[in-house]
Amino acid sequence: MSRHRKKTGIGIIVGAIFFLGSLAIPVQADPLVWKTSLNLSERYDDNIFIVRDDPDHDWVTFFTPRLRLETKQEGLQRYLQYRPRFEWYARHSDLATVSHFVDFEWTAPFIQTGKVTLINHFSYTPDFMEIATGSVVVPRGKVYANDAGVDVQTRALELSYRNGWRKYEDPELTDSLSHDFEERFSWHRSSPTVLMQRYHTRQFVHDNDLALETHTIGVGFQHSVSRTFSLGAEAGVAYWQTLEDDRYQNRPMIGLNLQESGKRYRFSLSLRRDVQTELSGEIEYQTSQRVLRLHYSRDLTVGGGLLGSPVDHRGSSVHLRQELSRRKALNLSGYRDTYKPENQPGRYIVYRADFSLQQTIRPGLTAVFLYRYLRQDHSDDLAGREFTRNQLMLILRTDFS
Repeated sequence: MSRHRKKTGIGIIVGAIFFLGSLAIPVQADPLVWKTSLNLSERYDDNIFIVRDDPDHDWVTFFTPRLRLETKQEGLQRYLQYRPRFEWYARHSDLATVSHFVDFEWTAPFIQTGKVTLINHFSYTPDFMEIATGSVVVPRGKVYANDAGVDVQTRALELSYRNGWRKYEDPELTDSLSHDFEERFSWHRSSPTVLMQRYHTRQFVHDNDLALETHTIGVGFQHSVSRTFSLGAEAGVAYWQTLEDDRYQNRPMIGLNLQESGKRYRFSLSLRRDVQTELSGEIEYQTSQRVLRLHYSRDLTVGGGLLGSPVDHRGSSVHLRQELSRRKALNLSGYRDTYKPENQPGRYIVYRADFSLQQTIRPGLTAVFLYRYLRQDHSDDLAGREFTRNQLMLILRTDFS
């Protein structure tokens, strides 16, 4: 595979999606509305440099205003927001900095029964944990991240494209870029059964080299057994090629999914074997005052940072939210993620636990107490990137709108 292979196919696909998006039906939207909010927080961090040996601690003050321009219409979401976050350190004044977060989403009706959605999320921060992504944590340093997407939905056709990139200040870390496109066509043969055709392609790029390219095509069905239970299956073929391969490899693809939902519970399970075995399962139980959610997933991710090749990722989590009163809520969350790079020895294991107590002082003003524990291990103890980190934070959130 060429080290700088042109992404012609992906370019054609994205261009086609944007052309379809240009056909979106113009509508009379509500007037634009400015919304402003402000977060003030104080955090104690016992490992501000995210290192294994000789960690250093500090008190950090955060000042985060938010400017949001939005317009709403029934079933549609359109907004642009910017959040600068100012940081001041009590003991390490030279670490004072400003992080930047920009978010955009635009939705419009499309060909009568459909809609088109554009999204983009950009962030710059010296603390990788502040980026909304699951991955191995890297040492403190400048990190630029962007996630963009285009979705086109009609009754029969769904098109989805995702693009994500990460760039690191540290030259020892691997920059990454990913393209992900999926096309799904549904034929509603009868009310309980839907026949489907699906095509999915991914490209993972590391430091400008195409590390992995995959293509999967299949056909299947989704059948509603009852009002609360449905099942589906699909079969096809998967092709993939890595940087070291001279030609594509292939194998049969099979998939199975189950969904069950009741008044207070919801269960979903999805299993697919193509380039590798991918699995996603979730159980949720909900009452008027409590939400309990369990989740497990196994998937193939782009890697990057400390991970110099595509990664077999396995993650599990548990989340509990308990309403203590009309204005007070308790949140408990736990996460365990493992990352096994294809071309590197061993695997990373990341543990995270969050405990927060949220109190609404008055409408538009909320106080949050948060404790977070984070630990990162390596199975072979070879990488030198293991660490533990404890954080205590008090947050005040106010909405001026």
